[in-house]
Amino acid sequence: MSDAEKKESDWNAAMYVFTENAPFTSFEEPYAKAFFQALNPTYTPPSANKITEILVDHFESQIKSKGTVNVPLRRLQYLNVSANESTNTNSAS
Repeated sequence: MSDAEKKESDWNAAMYVFTENAPFTSFEEPYAKAFFQALNPTYTPPSANKITEILVDHFESQIKSKGTVNVPLRRLQYLNVSANESTNTNSAS
């Protein structure tokens, strides 16, 4: 798997977590790992920390460039609001 394919797959995994309000640890579960291994043995799904990094980087860049986050709310059937506060991603106290 090329770096570009890995990056795109990780992006899709992060957006799955975001749009489905799934746990950030979804792909760390043994069955998820086995599922991805069966589909493509060269792909390692992203960790919860990597998913956090992908999403934070994406939305921070949108806020910096546009002053807002562009999420097409009108197309969503449901709106979920959640917070991932199980760990401090900045290692600050």
